Amino acid sequence: MTKDYPVERRRALEEFLRKEVGIQNWRIVHLIKCKAIRVKRDGSSLPLKGPDTRLQDGDTVQVDDPLPADCTKALEAVPAAEYRDYALVPGKTSFDKEMSGVMDNRPQTIRLQGVLVNSLADFIGALKDNTAVTNPIRHLVVASHANPEGYLFIQLAMMTAGVITYEDLEAAVKDKSLLIDSRLLEPRPKDDSGTPVAAAFLFRGCRIGSTLPYLKKLKEALGGTLTVIAPKHFHIAAHYAKPPAFVEYMRYNFPINRSKAFRNPGEAVKAFTAAGFTLIDGQPVPEKRWPQWIPKKDFGKTGDKNVPAKILSPITKAKDWIPGMFRYRKRRLLASDGSLALMKDPGTEAGRKKAVRDELVKNLARYQDTHPFPEYVRYGYKTMDEFMDGWTWTFKYEVSNHTLFYNATRHEYVVSQPIVEPAKNTLILNYYPSGKAQKTTKPLELLDSGDTRFFATV
Repeated sequence: MTKDYPVERRRALEEFLRKEVGIQNWRIVHLIKCKAIRVKRDGSSLPLKGPDTRLQDGDTVQVDDPLPADCTKALEAVPAAEYRDYALVPGKTSFDKEMSGVMDNRPQTIRLQGVLVNSLADFIGALKDNTAVTNPIRHLVVASHANPEGYLFIQLAMMTAGVITYEDLEAAVKDKSLLIDSRLLEPRPKDDSGTPVAAAFLFRGCRIGSTLPYLKKLKEALGGTLTVIAPKHFHIAAHYAKPPAFVEYMRYNFPINRSKAFRNPGEAVKAFTAAGFTLIDGQPVPEKRWPQWIPKKDFGKTGDKNVPAKILSPITKAKDWIPGMFRYRKRRLLASDGSLALMKDPGTEAGRKKAVRDELVKNLARYQDTHPFPEYVRYGYKTMDEFMDGWTWTFKYEVSNHTLFYNATRHEYVVSQPIVEPAKNTLILNYYPSGKAQKTTKPLELLDSGDTRFFATV
């Protein structure tokens, strides 16, 4: 069957096919060669000089749909080496700039850029008509800041907030704003055994892989067929000066949240030792490490403190120092106090906490046990009772209007050290030479997206 598309103004055939017909840029040259695309001018066939063929007002572009068998075979015959991963890194922070360098120097990767490709929805739309889609799609890669409470710090769509919540994904499932047309991901490249490689959505950002309910909802919003893969740990991007290169590696996420602050570093060391944290080989963190990783100076000062780590570089084969981190912050649950109508003040902290708990569970679905991603889980607790006991609550009851005001605070501590192979202390990273170094140095990829020590997959 042939579909006719009238041309109303002068333009290149490639532009017309992308914007008016919805054919990906990389497909056009193949479809011209197999004669699935034709142009009629004044009743006669116009010889095509390739995608740059100039169209004029009154022409008719003809496209075979469905494609003839020989055209389908021609697309499927494209070698795996010609496929590309398409990446989005829209942020402006130092992490985003370093991650842009990683993507720009990563083999078989094309980073989509421009003012019209700044959100996740923009990126998905660009897979269809962006001029940079010059090769068939292998995987999709999106990088941004993230956290295990279920936040991707990236716009869902143009003119939306710079964060994607679980509730945003629920809405995207309903309105299909993030739905990826699976036809754009076909055909699939084949591995050495001839087996098609399934398309994956590879996320690069801190700790969101430890939040499986969020990843499952993201997968659903994308259409339910793409494999979604995301880091379980802090994801770091950086650059080497000599030889010039960009690297990505991970740091552990060892968190402890408390209703009361640690009184001193020694108390923190005991708590982290007792918490049962393990290394990537499954062995407990050696007790001697905690005093090294928890600084004594300015211990109770809020913010991130650099705690350097001595590692063995797999690039230079020499020992090197790279940043580790100790984080402390006092966190307020609500930006402004919450309130609830209560005819009588319970008069005790336990009674007031129960009133707040009952109010939250009754009126907000995300606080209920039946929710697929309860609020208490987002904050790192197993039950609602743990959530209520994990904070220091403050209350004020106003008799005049029978209102109970409430808020809560907690103290959050994180120890984060680079992840190395425990036996040799070798940093596990991906290394991508840049500039002239690409001619003399090969990439090194030790972080495998299929490695369950580092990545979660849904």
